[in-house]
Amino acid sequence: MILEQKGIDTKIMLCVIIVAMLLVIVLNHIPKELLAKLYVTLLLVLTILFALVLKAKSIIH
Repeated sequence: MILEQKGIDTKIMLCVIIVAMLLVIVLNHIPKELLAKLYVTLLLVLTILFALVLKAKSIIH
């Protein structure tokens, strides 16, 4: 059980790091007007991911 949970946490951390790196690359090429929409979308995605993680942890336990 503990190993499975660590695996999920590791995958999440990798995804966060990859997304952050992609954002740094993308933000250098995106006009400033689109940044607000991008941030709102990012917040929604992170909220959904957080909800899925909590649901997955409750299923595991």
